[in-house]
Amino acid sequence: MLNREIPLCPAARCEPGADLLGVVQPSGRIAFLPAGVRVDEEFSQLALLSAPSSNVRFRYSSPCAESACLHWQGQHCAALDEVRAHLAPFAETAAPSCAIRPQCRWHQQAGDAACAVCPLVITDLMAVEEEMADHAVGPADRPISPAAAMPPPAG
Repeated sequence: MLNREIPLCPAARCEPGADLLGVVQPSGRIAFLPAGVRVDEEFSQLALLSAPSSNVRFRYSSPCAESACLHWQGQHCAALDEVRAHLAPFAETAAPSCAIRPQCRWHQQAGDAACAVCPLVITDLMAVEEEMADHAVGPADRPISPAAAMPPPAG
């Protein structure tokens, strides 16, 4: 069961303890999963060894790191500002079903406007750009990567 008092980052890294939030579809949009799919050590290790990156195929959530994240500015997540600035023209018209919405940092900041762009976010932009170089991809399919600026996991 989710602790409803801790804000969750909807663009976290794949690491033990994170939750699997969704799966990237062939269209590049995220299909969100029901709550309760926890990443364990084995999944995390397999994901590290896989190609393309696990962060290209899946989206993860974990407690918001706030000031420990490079996207944190003042009292909010600036990654959401960047995502909305770049992806607003391609936003969903209705907020998709999402297991973390009550706790989601982005939803807490911008409500359904955050949810409208969230399915377009893929968190490993470098791997996506390499794949796009191999395949012609239009600007509507170019994702934004907030997790790329997060510091690596401790340990």
